[in-house]
Amino acid sequence: ARSDVFAANFYRYQNRTKELSQWADTTPQNLPEEIGRITGLAPPEKPKTWEWTLLPYVFAGKNVREWDGTIRDTKADAGLEIRYEPRPNLTGLVSINPDLSQIERAVTDINFSYNEKSVADYRPFFQEGGLYFGGNDSYYFYSNRIPDFDFGARAFGSFDGKQFGAFVTGSPDGRRDYVGQFDYKIDKTHRVSAAIVGTHRSGLDNALYAFSGRGRESSGLT
Repeated sequence: ARSDVFAANFYRYQNRTKELSQWADTTPQNLPEEIGRITGLAPPEKPKTWEWTLLPYVFAGKNVREWDGTIRDTKADAGLEIRYEPRPNLTGLVSINPDLSQIERAVTDINFSYNEKSVADYRPFFQEGGLYFGGNDSYYFYSNRIPDFDFGARAFGSFDGKQFGAFVTGSPDGRRDYVGQFDYKIDKTHRVSAAIVGTHRSGLDNALYAFSGRGRESSGLT
């Protein structure tokens, strides 16, 4: 929806004095209701775009080097991505046999600790709309746990203070992974969230449900 009031803040960091200044003082608690407001702006109408987009691909080659260094004499592949975007803040995506051959893989083979390392996932399916799956302060989804897949469906969007994101992937070995997250902003200082993360594969069928709420009262109670 169009609006002529925008939330904004401006920061300046002076390296010599190591001083950080900001235009609107949001306090050490980073209170969103204390952020500045810019009024009087009239953004231009967004040009009409296609609601449906199809992106097919075909790949064929000889002496193709795989990501693990092996060389295949011949290789051929094909896939399709279908996107539905009825408005800027609502997107649906179906990916059939996505092309991951050109994605640079992060090196995660060397373990320096017993803890799982958090590295970036460069697969476009997980990058797009990623903010809709990380709204909770502590959330339980890490996309690198999901191996390469041959089918994926994804939807995310926001409307009237509500925000959601959901996806499911299927791998050739019958593995299924799914995530759903819903966030509702009651007012400027109160919100509730719910999430489900699950996997179904050989030897493991697991689902996690998480519910959270946060708020701050006028008395200062958080």
